[in-house]
Amino acid sequence: MLTHPHTARAALTMPCSSPRPITFHHGPARHENPRVKFRRSRRSPRIAFPALVAACAMAASFAQAAPPAAPSEDELINRGIALREARNDAAALETFRQAYNLQQGPRALAQVALAEQALGRWVEAEADLAKALARTDDPWIGRNGVLLHQALTEIQGKLGTLQLTGGVPGAQVFVNGASAGTLPLPKPLRVSAGNVTLEVRAANYLPSTRTVSIPPQGIARETVVLVPAALAATPSTSVGRDGGDSQPGWSPRRKVGLAVGAAAVVSAAVGTTFLFVRESRAQDFNDAGCGTEALTPPCASLRDREKSAVTWAVTGWVGAAVLGGVSAYLLLWPSARDTAGGAPGGSSLSLLSCTPSSAGGVSLTCGGLF
Repeated sequence: MLTHPHTARAALTMPCSSPRPITFHHGPARHENPRVKFRRSRRSPRIAFPALVAACAMAASFAQAAPPAAPSEDELINRGIALREARNDAAALETFRQAYNLQQGPRALAQVALAEQALGRWVEAEADLAKALARTDDPWIGRNGVLLHQALTEIQGKLGTLQLTGGVPGAQVFVNGASAGTLPLPKPLRVSAGNVTLEVRAANYLPSTRTVSIPPQGIARETVVLVPAALAATPSTSVGRDGGDSQPGWSPRRKVGLAVGAAAVVSAAVGTTFLFVRESRAQDFNDAGCGTEALTPPCASLRDREKSAVTWAVTGWVGAAVLGGVSAYLLLWPSARDTAGGAPGGSSLSLLSCTPSSAGGVSLTCGGLF
């Protein structure tokens, strides 16, 4: 702003948001040249106005380009607590995880576990809350330790332990469709209490799937037995136009013998599996403190489960023996039709059927026409 040295007062107003005309207030002057005064008063606003407009534009551009400050851990935790109060537990869990990723603090991790508890993710909640409680040096954990331990006890009441033995090294274990590791497992699995679906897969083996009942705060022991896929496969049959076998040396009789032999292997595997199951159920019976006299209803149920496992184990082994004998007969001893030159059409098998039964004892009935 430029003014004549003899002017009494001059004022300049220039807001950046809404430029206004420049106003000057002059008092009486002594010994001044009106022409010089006019030139200075007219020239100074022409220079100041564009400069102030440019300065305001630059300041506004810098203010818009500045990035917003990232929220702190406390701000994210408070935001997550507000979401929990609004019953939006899923969004609160993601917010608490963002807070934990900033500093790996135990307070944020405990909030993550409590949100997982609200969502019914018991396994993750137990692991995260136990990790947070291990930080006993944290003041917040120390002040809220009693409430956090109560929450951990409630979470553990929703869980049980699954212990697996046997199987094939490297086999993949799935619980309710989710991957739980590979055999042999480094430690027993923590799973939700109740009925869970256990599946074990391995290359060149048939998958094993079963339903396992997990007691709350208890342990379930399962033995994994995988059957090789090659033993369970049945050789294909190729028949020519004349009705005979187009592959020399593989008559229908030998093919049936191989199939029966594979069935014998499967039956032996079933018997072995239930033998281990019987041992596990007997251990459950002993752990429950059941005696041999005056069994309570829970103990009687455990004893019935043990007897059922014994029945299936014996049935499996008896079936393996019978089927193995039939397979050996078909493969090693020729039939009368083969000795006489074979039956018309190249087929010597009419019927083969084996049926296990546990009613009134263990039995296996097989019948065949060769």
